[in-house]
Amino acid sequence: MPSKESNDATSALWRASGMGAEFAFGIVGMILLGWLIDRWLDSGPVGILVGAGLGIVGGGYNFIRQAQKMNRQAAAQYRRNNPTPTQPEASDDNRT
Repeated sequence: MPSKESNDATSALWRASGMGAEFAFGIVGMILLGWLIDRWLDSGPVGILVGAGLGIVGGGYNFIRQAQKMNRQAAAQYRRNNPTPTQPEASDDNRT
């Protein structure tokens, strides 16, 4: 039976690969939309370029936002699994 740590790591890998796929599909989708607008308006590559730019900016923003969320979750899980030891209080014997 797989351990909880193994399941957590597998889940994180799936989320990360999903983030990459979402980024790529966002760019491709916006390029496709730009291509359709170019065909409709007969405007040359302007729609494709604008669509690519919007896809990169929007997809990059979403990717960074999700990566920060995953980082916060991983840090919280690490803190739960590895609590910091309490520092011993300084004694008055060490005063000079």
